[in-house]
Parts: sequence; structure tokens; C-alpha cells
Amino acid sequence: MCPGATGTCRRRLPADRQALPVLAHLRCGDTCARLAAGFRIGIATVHRCTREVIDVLAALAPTTTEAMKTIRTKAFVIPDGTLLPIGRIAADTPYRSGKHSATA
Repeated sequence: MCPGATGTCRRRLPADRQALPVLAHLRCGDTCARLAAGFRIGIATVHRCTREVIDVLAALAPTTTEAMKTIRTKAFVIPDGTLLPIGRIAADTPYRSGKHSATA
């Protein structure tokens, strides 16, 4: 981050051009070297921009305690955003895989 007051650091790239490699990194997980080559900017620039955005996002995220308080009020929680289909056909009957006939 730039020392001093907000807006005092001169940047070669405007904010929108800095955001693109960061979005690509967060979406695809590409390396700094690959992003630098793809966007025709320096590796250090990609690394700096990525670190700055991650620091800002981390500062905005709730603490673990705040997150746990919110989770308690919800019916279900998907921690990483992945939705898994887990519908049971016979929801009122005990689960049985069918591999062992002795339990039937």
C-alpha cells in the first residue's frame, strides 16, 4: 500500500485495469506470472494489486464470532458456496444402501 494520505500514490495503471487481473486471479486462481503475461503488466504489479484487494476484502469480512452468530439464525449454511444435491427419495424411511440383505 502507498504510504501517506489516500490518493497520494501515483499509479501507472488506472483502477479498472488493476482490477481485471485481480478478478481473474480470484475467479480462476491463475499465477501472478500468467496474469502478468496475459494482461501485459509486470509480475510485481499483479502481486501488489492482488494483495491490496485481498487485504481490503479481508478487512470487510466478518470475524469468526460474528459469522457464527449469523449462522445460528440460518436454516442451513453453505460455507464455500458450493451447492450439493443430497435429496433423499425415501426421506421418512431409515437409510439402507442395499449392499447387505441381512439387515432388510
